[in-house]
Amino acid sequence: MNYELQTASAQRIELERLHQQRRTWLLLQAFLLLLLVGVLVYWFRSAQEVSSPASVWNAAAPTPLWNTGKAPAPAPTFAWNSVAIMKQTYLQAEGPQRKGAQFEALVKYIEQTMLNQSYLTRNHMLDYLGTPDLESAREGEQAWAYFYSKIRKQDAAVVVRFADDGQLTSIDYVVPPALQGAEWKPFVDPNEPVESPAPDPAAKTDAEF
Repeated sequence: MNYELQTASAQRIELERLHQQRRTWLLLQAFLLLLLVGVLVYWFRSAQEVSSPASVWNAAAPTPLWNTGKAPAPAPTFAWNSVAIMKQTYLQAEGPQRKGAQFEALVKYIEQTMLNQSYLTRNHMLDYLGTPDLESAREGEQAWAYFYSKIRKQDAAVVVRFADDGQLTSIDYVVPPALQGAEWKPFVDPNEPVESPAPDPAAKTDAEF
């Protein structure tokens, strides 16, 4: 009888030991699974930060020449990349001297995907669209005009307008006659140095007379 009791007790102890080992193994598996999930989440977030809009801004967007005091708002990665690609397509197909359908497509893409969604400045528009043909001379208004061709040469124009801090606020499509008023004048790049006229060797001073 004592032998049977000892055998049953030993079996019970062995079963408890096996159950304990199984619980320990299950806990270890759960811990390893949680650790793996944590590593994957950390890797995924790190990958997102590397390809975040802030990084894309630094890589794809030009450095502002005008200090507006505002940080750029986040912009979708695909938007900056697509604008850069469309800009290259426009430059290869047309260029500043032959602005046409590709130029208009670039402007419309900026208008539809980035206007009021990203902090675009005058410097961005200079980088993407190039030097404008005209600028507004009206007090309190900051606007640039670009001529381009649709059916005939330079039979269309686009006007980009800015707030006082230099942020792009609107894009309008107009006909060239609308830009013939006195409030429009040829664009002058403020970053280009103004060259002094060369002295006229034929000119004489009062002392020479």
